[in-house]
Amino acid sequence: MRPYELAEHARCRMPVVQQSLANLDLSGLDLSDLIALECDFSGALLHKTRLSKAVLTDCQFDGIDFSTTALDDAMFTTSRFAGASFIGVNLYRSMFTKCEMERLDFSEAVIDMSMFVQTPLVVARFARAQISTSILLQCDIRGIDLSGATLSNVYSSVADLRDAVLEGLQVDILMLTEANLSGRDLTSLKLSRCNLIKSNLDGANLSNVDISQSLFIDSTLRNANLSGARAPMAMFTRADLSGANLQQAALSNSNFMEAQAAGADFRGAQLDISCWERADCSASQFDKADLSYSALPYAKLNGASFAGARFRNTDLHAIESEGALFTATSGSTRGTDAERAISDLYNPLRVAPSTPGAW
Repeated sequence: MRPYELAEHARCRMPVVQQSLANLDLSGLDLSDLIALECDFSGALLHKTRLSKAVLTDCQFDGIDFSTTALDDAMFTTSRFAGASFIGVNLYRSMFTKCEMERLDFSEAVIDMSMFVQTPLVVARFARAQISTSILLQCDIRGIDLSGATLSNVYSSVADLRDAVLEGLQVDILMLTEANLSGRDLTSLKLSRCNLIKSNLDGANLSNVDISQSLFIDSTLRNANLSGARAPMAMFTRADLSGANLQQAALSNSNFMEAQAAGADFRGAQLDISCWERADCSASQFDKADLSYSALPYAKLNGASFAGARFRNTDLHAIESEGALFTATSGSTRGTDAERAISDLYNPLRVAPSTPGAW
């Protein structure tokens, strides 16, 4: 098939099936709305070619330079891109589903409102790329290079980032579910407004990192270093912070409801207006921490230390505090409210029915 015939098929939206277009010069052609199935574009020249709204399925794009190709609204499915380059490309509302894109270079690319679905991006390079309002769904991103990249409103599921290159990464509104960042040094990052639900950050270094308004719900941060972290309005609901270091962290308005924080270090932390309902803080250290207006109902504080801690109208309703130290504390607290304890005990939202259909 000749280039002008391909352009005519695109103009008429006539599907192109099982055609070899390898090494053709398609530069400057308007191939918008092209429908191609099982075609080989390997080595073709696509300089300033328009593939807007193209639908390309089971095609080969080996060795192609897409840097100046218009790919807005293009859809690629089960296609191969071995040795292709996307350096500096603009991807707007593009979609790649079950494609082969390992080790590709997207450096300095601008990616907006695009999706990668079940598309391996192992060791792919996104250095200095700008990625916004985009989704990486069930993609293997081991060893991905995000150095100097900017991510804004990006979602990635099941992300193994233990070997990723993250130096200089800037993030605003990032959602990583079931991500693995265990043992990583994240001190060069800004992670404000990140969603890290059900993620593994065991042993991670977040010292002095901005994680304000971030979500760590159901995540594990065992022995992680969050000392000096800026984390106002962060949510650690049901998170495991056992043995974590949060000294001098700014945690105002944070939520630790039902968290596991046994042996954690909160010395000197700013914990005002924080919630600790039913959290396990056994043997934790809160020395010189500010717990003004915080609520700790039903928290387990056995063996915890609050030496020199600051309280102000702090709610200590029905806490467990056997062996806890409250020496040299200042301010005011509220103890157990008997009527509230009885009400909580018989609250149907807290008490499971003894037999099916009891409620």
